[in-house]
Amino acid sequence: MPINHERGGGHWALVAVVIPDANSNSNDVHLQWYNSMNAIGNPNQAATLITNWIRREHPRGQTFNFIEIEVREVPQQEGFVDCGVHVLSAILNLARGEPVSQETGVVFAQVRRDEFANILAQAARAAEPVQMELAGWPVISIQDNSTA
Repeated sequence: MPINHERGGGHWALVAVVIPDANSNSNDVHLQWYNSMNAIGNPNQAATLITNWIRREHPRGQTFNFIEIEVREVPQQEGFVDCGVHVLSAILNLARGEPVSQETGVVFAQVRRDEFANILAQAARAAEPVQMELAGWPVISIQDNSTA
């Protein structure tokens, strides 16, 4: 779930939500925090908002056992406008079953921007929507009043 923090000019971070399969004996839900600018954002605040939303909206939400949010180490962005690229990159890697990239920098951001543009162009040429396993999750905007 992409998370937008109004503090910091609209910084984006990501919370990956790992929900057990309906046939699983486990009710443990794992939350993973990916943030390319650690000075902005509060993983615990994001976890609380997401947990409350899932409890309300998911058919089995009331039965889930939410595990404390795991802060994943990711490279810190070099530019102030690259957070969206880092979030989209993490989503793409996770949807492909790959580890989140440990690359960063201006070249990384531009290469990923080009990759995303190609994905969208291919979908437009095919006249089909881009299919992502993570589609359908809302974007949560957090009014972060905490200090850095």
